[in-house]
Amino acid sequence: MHVTEHFNVEDDWIYVPIYPDNLNTMKNLINESFTYDENDKRIQISNNLYKANGKYNLFNTCNSWTNNILNQSGIKSCYWTPFSYQIINNLK
Repeated sequence: MHVTEHFNVEDDWIYVPIYPDNLNTMKNLINESFTYDENDKRIQISNNLYKANGKYNLFNTCNSWTNNILNQSGIKSCYWTPFSYQIINNLK
């Protein structure tokens, strides 16, 4: 998983209201996506890259992963998301 830290809100971000229960579910699902070592620490491959569960392929992309996290967290999601704009437009 490629993880990017953001320290400020970007101009092109959209606001998505999320209830605390949905947010907790989302956090748990994201944490479950990482692979952990015997000390329960995320396995880091490089600066912002971590070992994850699952395999990346045509039908399991970063967009589909994001969409599945939204769906399982009870947040509006798409049927299929080969492109990120579908998720973004769906949440506007």
